[in-house]
Amino acid sequence: MKGKRYTEPQILEILGQVDAGQPLAELTRLHGVAVSTIHRWKATYGGMTNDETKRFRLLEEEHRRLKKLVDDLSLDNQVLKEVVAKNGEPRRDATVPDAVETAGGGLCAAALRGDGTAGVSPAGLLALHPKAQQPWRRKG
Repeated sequence: MKGKRYTEPQILEILGQVDAGQPLAELTRLHGVAVSTIHRWKATYGGMTNDETKRFRLLEEEHRRLKKLVDDLSLDNQVLKEVVAKNGEPRRDATVPDAVETAGGGLCAAALRGDGTAGVSPAGLLALHPKAQQPWRRKG
């Protein structure tokens, strides 16, 4: 059974009541939460103001986004290392359709995947994928 979800201002208000000296037993009964929940909130939000919680939430979101970006780049790096280790050196032959050089002199990710999409524009990739959103088409 899923319990009630409290907003950050409500949590801060409950923690303010704890700091004011109200007994935990009374607060848990009044708000319908466990003592362990109040202790967890205290560990997370203890001493924060409303503005600080908003900034904390924004920083957590940015941290999550940056971690995802690092994971994606690490995966690309690992794939590149595997290709170099397998072939000794990446092919730079323009006659091979899957060996497409990028501006930095490396190979693009589509060339490394070997799925035949190297050199295809992003719009062309969307057209190849049947379930992809195609914003230029009108919905009928």
